[in-house]
Parts: sequence; structure tokens; C-alpha cells
Amino acid sequence: MPVLFAFVLEHDARPGFGRKSSRVAKALLEIVGEHWHEHMLPKHFEEGAPQRYGYQKRTAGHIKRRAQRWGWGTEPAALARSARYALAFKGDMRADLKRNYSVRAFPSRFSVVMPSKGYVGMRPMGTNMPNLGEEATIVLPEEERELAALAEARLPDLIEAEGGKVRVTIR
Repeated sequence: MPVLFAFVLEHDARPGFGRKSSRVAKALLEIVGEHWHEHMLPKHFEEGAPQRYGYQKRTAGHIKRRAQRWGWGTEPAALARSARYALAFKGDMRADLKRNYSVRAFPSRFSVVMPSKGYVGMRPMGTNMPNLGEEATIVLPEEERELAALAEARLPDLIEAEGGKVRVTIR
């Protein structure tokens, strides 16, 4: 599931700069991808995530089945509690997305690849089904700013590790 962010890396491709700049950009984007997976993906499974990220509304039957699955019962308080969780039904999806993943970084972009069950993809399986892959990878503007700040903080160290003869800018 690719994740897109608001900042853009520009690196110098002149002779002597190109390969080093590409290595710095790739290392930087790998750091950003790992940070997103470790710190931001788990927020999608927390209580209140549907409201925070604007997930598609779940049906009353789905909310009831989830409350029963978790042993909360079917009284109104249990149903309200169940409605505050959207991506967690049995917990398999969360475990899959956290367990087997890889960050694929390139000089201009990165993606976090997280294999999961067949029903989790970037396109919903049916007309009424929510797009679970898209919901799991939503990035809020404040999270984008956090990732850009992380990139800005780590960039000087990566440039110094390449001997300082690198020109990479974040805009």
C-alpha cells in the first residue's frame, strides 16, 4: 500500500553529486517510511480512529457483530464502544500489517508494502465495502508535517555521512 506525502526531495544530479545525493535521499525516505509504520500506522487501530481519519461509516450489523465477537454484548453502550473502532474486527489485519512489511525507498519516493488478507487492498471488493487499504494508509496534515520535520532533522547527518558533497533539499 503506497503512502504519499506532501514534501518533495530535490537532489543534485551533476557529476559527483548524483549518486551520493540519491543515496542520501533513499536513506532519508527509508527512515521516514519506518517512522510512519512504527508510530503512525498503529493510530489507525485505536479507539476514535474512524472520527480522526474519516473512515466510511460501518453498518449497524457490522458494529453489532464486532461487539459480540469481543464479548461486549449488544446493549447500546457496547454498540457505541464498538463503533469507535473501524479497522479492528478480530485483530488479524492489524497483526498482518505490523508483521510482514517492507519499506521500499527510492531517491524520489518510498512505499510501505504490507501484505495482508485478500479482503484488504487499495480497492474495495464490493460496492458497500469500505476501502480498508486506503483507510489504513490515510495520513493527516499534522502527520505529514511531523514526517517532514523528521526528514529535515535527519538530513544533515545523512549528508555529513556522505562527506558533505551532497545537495538535497526538502520543499
